[in-house]
Amino acid sequence: MEIKTAEQMFHNDELVTIPGTHQLYKIVEINLNNGDVMLERYYLENGKTVSTKLPLELYSANQIEKPVSL
Repeated sequence: MEIKTAEQMFHNDELVTIPGTHQLYKIVEINLNNGDVMLERYYLENGKTVSTKLPLELYSANQIEKPVSL
């Protein structure tokens, strides 16, 4: 995804995913200079998003996408 789209999703607190996985993440930090995003893994429980409390993961904005469905 483009860095501007990632920035919008960060500000809107939207979920993202990594292509080829079914894991859900929220962007907790974004570097607009180089396009890096720090992600926190989440899962759905009773219709609510819950953090897994695992260490944050570093990806590039072009490695993430919007989930197909929740």
